[in-house]
Amino acid sequence: MFSLALSACAPAAPQAEPGWHDGEIAANAIAPPAAAPQAYGPLRFAGGLVLTSQDPLFGGFSGLEIDDGLQLTAISDNGAWLRGQIQLDKEGRLAGFGDGKLAVMTDPRGLALRYKKAGDAEGLAALPGGRFAVSFEHYHRVWIYDLAAGPQSAAIRAGSTIWDSWYLEPNEGLEALAAYGDGLLAGAERSPKGGEAWFWKLPLAGDAAPKPGIAPLSPGFALVGLDQLPPAFGGDYVALERFYTPVTAVRIRLRRVSASGLAAGRFEGPIIAELASPLMLDNFEGVSAIAHGDGARLFLISDDNFRKDQRTLLYAFDWEAKAKS
Repeated sequence: MFSLALSACAPAAPQAEPGWHDGEIAANAIAPPAAAPQAYGPLRFAGGLVLTSQDPLFGGFSGLEIDDGLQLTAISDNGAWLRGQIQLDKEGRLAGFGDGKLAVMTDPRGLALRYKKAGDAEGLAALPGGRFAVSFEHYHRVWIYDLAAGPQSAAIRAGSTIWDSWYLEPNEGLEALAAYGDGLLAGAERSPKGGEAWFWKLPLAGDAAPKPGIAPLSPGFALVGLDQLPPAFGGDYVALERFYTPVTAVRIRLRRVSASGLAAGRFEGPIIAELASPLMLDNFEGVSAIAHGDGARLFLISDDNFRKDQRTLLYAFDWEAKAKS
């Protein structure tokens, strides 16, 4: 979320029953204005979509996973799932979105999450066998869902304790999530001290996670998304960082996070790109990376906070593995 003030604008959690339904989602392809660059550091813009729907479950998308077949899975911070198929034009740029469907998220009893604070889903990580891990804030936790069995399948709590997460502000919790070996890499938006974020290496089950490590942040930025890069990048990760003030509006950074640093307990690596006006930007909170040629294609999705003056944007950027970063 941009702020506690904006999160207060979000509607109550949706009241639909568990199970997929047609989301009637429209997609309009967009291009950056002529004044906007096509390249941002090593990243090259590969198209964008504005997604819209009148469905009350639509909006607030904060976590993103896209598979090699371009099937999109996203989560809303209002407790909902989104699925659909990304369509490309003949040049391989984003062109459309088909088979869109939505569903409410469920708790470990298989009941729909009915309250905003209970359904504030922020981070998403794909796991083997059609399972997905979801991190939540307000009530800081990670649950595992088996989407292969359908969205109505009950959640399973991952691990036993996330040390020190109870010190996090309710709206600055477990925003970022990615698969990490046999477990998960989770990141909080900010630490209670400010000026940094916290991260954890989480087991899927069993022993409690270790105490958090520190992820340095530039002033005003927050850690909001994580995903592992394709093998061509040596096991490294990409981190999505967001800056917002009402005066300067939104700025988005992408950082390459070193796998060797993470193994040693450090969250470190260079900023590879910063997105800013005149490119159309919004509250990007989800990032997903897939193999593309000899490099990666990065996808970003924005959380519109259920506000009429914001949009759900889906962007793609191509990154050659050998490009300087």
